[in-house]
Amino acid sequence: MKKQIWLAAGIAGMLLANPAADAKAAINVQISTGSHPSFVINSAPNFIYLRGQGFSVSIGNPYDMVYYGRYYYIYHNNRWYRSSNYHGPWVLLRNNRLPYQIRRHRWEDIRRYRDIEYRRSDHGNNQYQRNDDNKRRILDQRNDANNQRIQEQRQKAVEHQRVQEQQQKAVEHQRVQDQQQKAVEHQRVQDQQQKAVESQRVQEQQQKAVEHQRVQEQQQKAVEHQRVQDQQQKAVEHQRVQDQQQKAVEHQRVQDQQQKAVESQRVQDQKQKAVEHQRVQEQPKKGADNKSMEEEKNKDGNNKERQNTGGKRN
Repeated sequence: MKKQIWLAAGIAGMLLANPAADAKAAINVQISTGSHPSFVINSAPNFIYLRGQGFSVSIGNPYDMVYYGRYYYIYHNNRWYRSSNYHGPWVLLRNNRLPYQIRRHRWEDIRRYRDIEYRRSDHGNNQYQRNDDNKRRILDQRNDANNQRIQEQRQKAVEHQRVQEQQQKAVEHQRVQDQQQKAVEHQRVQDQQQKAVESQRVQEQQQKAVEHQRVQEQQQKAVEHQRVQDQQQKAVEHQRVQDQQQKAVEHQRVQDQQQKAVESQRVQDQKQKAVEHQRVQEQPKKGADNKSMEEEKNKDGNNKERQNTGGKRN
């Protein structure tokens, strides 16, 4: 029953707190995804201070914003973003980095607390509300002053950068002109050097042509001289070959004569050996004949001696 009453009260509060009717300042919001979204807000949003929770919540705005401890917090797509100025820049926060004073409440409950506080008859005279508004206003003024100073510094830096770029362009233009002038002068010098080099090259080619002609004539003479020497060498070589052939023929003739003499000597030696062999073979036969004759003589002598000995016995 209490939940239904609270839900009806929340719906009525939302209907009563129509953002289009209660918004006092036009707000332009541009949201980009990522860890550094862009919430572009043209003017300060309106807040209502929650006495029981100790922080302020925006009202009449197309987004969910909380102000606590000198920081603005935006709840978008189940993510919390923090900035020290409602102009940004906004930084994605992890849940453990979100202050416990805010983290302990669900966003639905925060909206419900906001609607209840908004319906209170004395919320406009709330001292906490005025103090929070003053603190936030002072902080916003300080941030605006800082932003204005930063913008002026950026503007001066941009202007200074522009002047420097103009000076740099003038210097660059002068440098380009100097380079072009140097390039023209360098080209002229190069053309002169090229002409001198070309003239030198032509002279060297002519000199080389003369030298080449002289070398060719020397080579031709050397070739002719070599040809004569080759012919002479061939003639000498031919004569040497003929001499060698003549010597070979003479040597062959001498060898043939020596071979014939050796062959004749060998034939004679063979004949001599045959005679000697015949003689050697004949000597054992003569010895045998002599031995037989000797044995016969011995037998005859023995017979005579036996005859003589027998006769004496008789």
